[in-house]
Amino acid sequence: MNSTIIGVEDADVLFMVGCNPKYEAPVFNSRILKCVRDLGLKVFTVGSPIDLPYKTIHLGSSTKVLEEIANGSHPFAARLNKAKLPMVLVGGDTLSRTDGDAILNTVKKIANNSPIINPEAGWNGFNILHKDIARVGALDIGLNPVKPETLKKSKVIVLLGADNNLKPADIDEDAFVVYIGTNGDEGAYYADIILPGAGYYEKDSTYVNTEGRV
Repeated sequence: MNSTIIGVEDADVLFMVGCNPKYEAPVFNSRILKCVRDLGLKVFTVGSPIDLPYKTIHLGSSTKVLEEIANGSHPFAARLNKAKLPMVLVGGDTLSRTDGDAILNTVKKIANNSPIINPEAGWNGFNILHKDIARVGALDIGLNPVKPETLKKSKVIVLLGADNNLKPADIDEDAFVVYIGTNGDEGAYYADIILPGAGYYEKDSTYVNTEGRV
């Protein structure tokens, strides 16, 4: 969230790629609604069609649309270049796809070739919307999401408060699983050892939000 959540109030175009803020960030979605209704924000989307409480223009569902925007052959590229402070919002699930790296690079190209990144105006409208709790904090300290194929090869797995997005089928039957937590999440059901852990309110720690703000 380089432009911050409140930064959407300065944007005149919002370009959403593979995300649904209605479910992934409801408070942010209500701010987008306010901007569309009161400030004339125009919203364009690429990805599966979604039902949002404000008007959007769906550009398509395939990555080919992104490639055409990046090389300037899509009509939206001209619309984007006319914007003063455009903002792009990329969904975290989109980046977890097998072609996630390619999508990210294409969106970066779009941002660099348009006013989405505008140093002269002090504007960086390139944003990634992570839906998992503490994902931004984990990335800050160099922890990247683990792909299912990596789990399949692991023989010892320690689940520390980030296991609700895992499926037992993703873990090798012979793997030794240790669950550490407070509330008995999904991982506790198939763990070999269950250990207690401190709740967030019992720790002396630093927490960051989706903007990376302490």
